[in-house]
Amino acid sequence: MRSSVRVDTTSLAAAVLLLGGCAEGSAPAGPGGLYRLETVNGLPVPYTAPPSISTPFFALYGGDLMLRRDGTFTLMLDGLLVLLDGTYETAGAELTLKVSNAEPGAPAITALIGGDSVRFASALPAADLVFRRSPIPNTPVRDASYILTTVNGRGAPFVESDTVLNGTRYVSQVSFDSVTFSDGVFFRGHRAESAVAYLPSGNSVVSEADGQPFGTYTGSAGWLVLHRYFDAGLGQPSIDSLAIGSDALTRVIRLRGRTIEERYSVRR
Repeated sequence: MRSSVRVDTTSLAAAVLLLGGCAEGSAPAGPGGLYRLETVNGLPVPYTAPPSISTPFFALYGGDLMLRRDGTFTLMLDGLLVLLDGTYETAGAELTLKVSNAEPGAPAITALIGGDSVRFASALPAADLVFRRSPIPNTPVRDASYILTTVNGRGAPFVESDTVLNGTRYVSQVSFDSVTFSDGVFFRGHRAESAVAYLPSGNSVVSEADGQPFGTYTGSAGWLVLHRYFDAGLGQPSIDSLAIGSDALTRVIRLRGRTIEERYSVRR
């Protein structure tokens, strides 16, 4: 069974604590674009905080900040399950991020932007984060949403397995699954699954799971590669691949003795 992972107000509060505050920098020169986490406390990512009595443990495996020309932003941090959206403003060298779904009264996130870098600093936990400007990838799919339409050629209900073992019938299925790509950089998914065990006594045991993974993606030569940000609770691999077809994506999962083919179509 896969458990649920969501970005809630607790994660938002942690992000504000982590990113709040600012440090020295130089004047900006056109802030719009993609910035990727390069160093934490002067060390390259992936970064793991050393043991400390006064500082909470945390790890950062990567991060991506998109500052769009329309004044909106998206920020993702790999390791803290942070996904933030909102608007941004610049005043001199200062960059201010206003999170759209932050708790009432939560402070805006501030940083300093200069040249090709954005720098955040905070005391809780002690972290100095430097993002470096990066080219936006040239991906085959830039902005689109896909939904699951068939599993092994069959439509809903999307049954992935139906087996009998020692008199108990086990059925697992996907209730729905979607994935949205944006900016040529980010993806966000939403997948709901269920599993039912039909016991010989006539009773049944049902388990359900709902996950919303997110991260970045790359792609070329007919493939998209999804790099999921930390989602241990989902029980999914950190790297996922989808074959690109005509208005469709296909995932092939090879298990012992069987293969599952999931096909996604463009949401119209």
